[in-house]
Amino acid sequence: MEEIVNWATPLVACSTFFVAFMQWRLARKRVRLDFYDRRYKVYDAARTLLIAIVTEGKASPKAYQEFSREVAPAEFLFAASVREYIESVQMKSAELTLVLAKMENPNYEGYQADVDRQLILYLWFESQIATDGLRSVFKPYLSFDKTP
Repeated sequence: MEEIVNWATPLVACSTFFVAFMQWRLARKRVRLDFYDRRYKVYDAARTLLIAIVTEGKASPKAYQEFSREVAPAEFLFAASVREYIESVQMKSAELTLVLAKMENPNYEGYQADVDRQLILYLWFESQIATDGLRSVFKPYLSFDKTP
């Protein structure tokens, strides 16, 4: 009987350690999943805006507002490279809106330059979807392998 008691204490200690370790692993995976969900919303907002621009030729004010609202948490979820990419999308989208607004009056001196700039911007937006530019920026943060 005494041998059973002697073995019970280390067995309970080992069992307790095992349960605590498994809870720690589960909590860690839960945090990664929560980060994934939040990061995917930012990715999806960027993808949605890019698709809207490519398919409709411009971003509606509603689409741009939704994009801005959804990417706001990026500052806390991603490294500088992703934040810079999002800022680049915002700036190019705003530039495209300005160019399109100026082009409504074709009788001004810089019209052809704006047509050229519009084409360059469209090609950039298209390339972000067609060549996986968007996906390559976000992929390290949306992978379960080694999420930063």
